[in-house]
Amino acid sequence: MHLIREALTSPSACRDYDYERLEFYGDSIAGFLVILELFLTLPDHVEGDLDHERINRVQNTSFFKVNKAQQFYHYMITDPHHVYSGFVPTGFDNRLRFQDEIIHKSYNEQYNRLREL
Repeated sequence: MHLIREALTSPSACRDYDYERLEFYGDSIAGFLVILELFLTLPDHVEGDLDHERINRVQNTSFFKVNKAQQFYHYMITDPHHVYSGFVPTGFDNRLRFQDEIIHKSYNEQYNRLREL
């Protein structure tokens, strides 16, 4: 439960935790998985072509498209001034859906920036 909350918390929320630590780890995992997929599915491609395709797949705009398609931005915690009273203690989290636990939802910074483009 804590990792989900951390993964959905923006640094702008000014909490003791945010997604940046997990982002560092996730970027490494995503990069490895993309390299593995490209290596196995494109056996005739040379290193330069594989590297170009890897860069295209792991860039922020690719992850933004997934964020937008799956609407994860609805669950981002970015508000530094609101006390979230909808937190459910461990043990009760199976009774409520996660999106019901977060009372106030807002767009993350990346979505707002890219939407203006």
